[in-house]
Amino acid sequence: KPESQAKTENEIDQIIQSELNNINNTDTAATTTTTTATSTVDTGTTPTIGGDEASDGSKFKVYDNYEKAIKTNPSSGAIFRLCNLYFRDGLYERAMSLAKQDNARDIRNLYVVALSSRLMGNFDQSIQYYNEILARYPNFLEAHLGLGIAKKSKRDFKRAVEYLKTYNNSRRDENVNREIALLNNIINGTLN
Repeated sequence: KPESQAKTENEIDQIIQSELNNINNTDTAATTTTTTATSTVDTGTTPTIGGDEASDGSKFKVYDNYEKAIKTNPSSGAIFRLCNLYFRDGLYERAMSLAKQDNARDIRNLYVVALSSRLMGNFDQSIQYYNEILARYPNFLEAHLGLGIAKKSKRDFKRAVEYLKTYNNSRRDENVNREIALLNNIINGTLN
């Protein structure tokens, strides 16, 4: 990455962080809220971050300005950082739309599209992007987990179990174990 592009990305990041901090500090003075810690347990989704929220829309103006700056000087890293902010606020469609604009097809942004699509119920697109990720990175466990969840949602239980088992062989997870057992019961006809 050229040094000037990295410098511009850092400047953009500093500006956006400064503006978001100002918004949150203003909002904190006006209301009392509690901040919750994010969990480090992998659930197959990007965690939302609890905390102080601006209610006057200025945060979204900052997002718009950040997105305009990214479109002027696009980079995979800057796109991903803004997508994370969108995820924090539950703006999955906006995150997906922006991540699709990454011409470099950075793995992080492909994952944003796959995850956003799945969360919004577009399982076919989700499966397409998870498969693209696995074609490049066969051991990307979160893609296996996401594919398992998407395949289950499309009622392709046998394939769902395969992907969930691949995930669970490396990351033991009781929720995934229960899901595999449930799906096996459905497959075997012992549960409808």
